[in-house]
Amino acid sequence: MDSFPSPLCSRIIMQTKTLQQLTLQELASIHLDQYGHPHQLADGWIQSGMGFLVTEIQQSLPRVYTGFFSPLYGAFALLDQIGDIYKNTAMPDCGNDAASGIKKALYYFGGMDFDNDEVKALYGLRNALMHNGSLLYRGRFNKKTNTWDGPFHRFRWNKTLSKSIKLPISPWDGVLDNLNSDCTTEISVVKICELAIDSVAVAKKALDNNTLSISLQEGEKELYYRYLHHQPSEQA
Repeated sequence: MDSFPSPLCSRIIMQTKTLQQLTLQELASIHLDQYGHPHQLADGWIQSGMGFLVTEIQQSLPRVYTGFFSPLYGAFALLDQIGDIYKNTAMPDCGNDAASGIKKALYYFGGMDFDNDEVKALYGLRNALMHNGSLLYRGRFNKKTNTWDGPFHRFRWNKTLSKSIKLPISPWDGVLDNLNSDCTTEISVVKICELAIDSVAVAKKALDNNTLSISLQEGEKELYYRYLHHQPSEQA
């Protein structure tokens, strides 16, 4: 891959191009703009949905009535998105290309070991929240054995936690009658959101350092139609 221009130089170059003339790397640079700034083009302007997500996370996080579910939904959407699209080629391959986006994002851009217990717990929290707004996760239910596959987590919000997640002293066995404070998994909403937003910055730095691989099957078209918004000049 050729060396990518500096951010300022890149912006100037993109102002002379139409949407169809943007390269995949330029579209990725726009997508990873966590501030959501409109980028001027020759035929209008283009903006990243990721910037909207980051802004909404930051605005909802300190509010009393939106400081839990809303920012977490946004944080996990960010991680899923980044992990589905990008890899950090400066690191060894995660070893499972079919892994979920959040697991790959936490490995390539979040500084966590691939699919370790903390990553599995965060993935479980994401599933519990996204699927039914729950704070309890037991994995898939196996109808053949009539048991849950795990891992097993009952999550509790801890505002004083200094990291995104703290595993329980005693692992929970998935049986509700056996739940107690010693087998509760603690989470910090603030730290999870910081982890997600920082992952965007790490991915952008990897792009600038030519160590970012884009794994979308349909390349430019998929990145544009799924994650970017273009406003033609006659409507701007």
